[in-house]
Amino acid sequence: MLLAGYKITGNTTYLHEGLRWCDTLVGLQYTAPTSSGAVGGYWDTGYKTIYIADTGTAVTVLVLGYHMSTDAAQKASYLLALEKFSRFVTGGCKTVPHLNSTSVPLGSKCPPKGRGWVNTEGEDAGSLGDGYYKGSINLTPYTIATATTGSCTFSELTSIASSSTWGIPLEQISAAAVRWILDSRDADGVIPYTITPKDPAPKLYQPITYSCESFVSSHDGMISRLGRRCFCLTGRWRAQGVERAALPGDSARDGGPPQHHGRLHAQGAEP
Repeated sequence: MLLAGYKITGNTTYLHEGLRWCDTLVGLQYTAPTSSGAVGGYWDTGYKTIYIADTGTAVTVLVLGYHMSTDAAQKASYLLALEKFSRFVTGGCKTVPHLNSTSVPLGSKCPPKGRGWVNTEGEDAGSLGDGYYKGSINLTPYTIATATTGSCTFSELTSIASSSTWGIPLEQISAAAVRWILDSRDADGVIPYTITPKDPAPKLYQPITYSCESFVSSHDGMISRLGRRCFCLTGRWRAQGVERAALPGDSARDGGPPQHHGRLHAQGAEP
């Protein structure tokens, strides 16, 4: 928000504070050897675990910070942090990562065969797992991790690095992530919230929001066309309405008035 505020207003205070936030994020990164012995990097998301989905949202800002900074050392630190995170996501770990915020083990396993959290085979190909979830490793497809890190982070990274830079197929991972999301859609354009174990709380707009942001970030021409198709389907769904069951806890979670839980329209209660 700070960096975007600077781009809109030209207020350099926003720029300096935004870059200072990026500096802090870099300083909070943990390092650990990947399965191949390279230096990988990850973050404590604040929930005493490692979520690749949530991390991807924050880490993508480092790409913007890289472009907006004029300090060579600062730019280099952002790029190095992004490289370490990319290596962790794609190369996994040698030993289960630790966090200073908790003594509870995150799990007992690292991704097999040095594959990291990027799925490359079968119906799951293109999707990403979420790191460590509910006390164990999470390798199965997670919609939000696929959108934020798989598509957004890796796609934005192609503006400052290439597959040959680190030996990581950034473009292919990004394109495959978008394809997986698009293939997961319902017939009416709704993107389901996919995670294992399944979250009992209904999620309606979260997967659509993160996923559509990932389409905007994609640099693949074919994916962009497919993304426009998704926007069309999703927009029609929003405008015409969709039946859904009541979502218990909406008002309590959002801190706002009770939501309408019948047919939703573009001018309905849920923006």
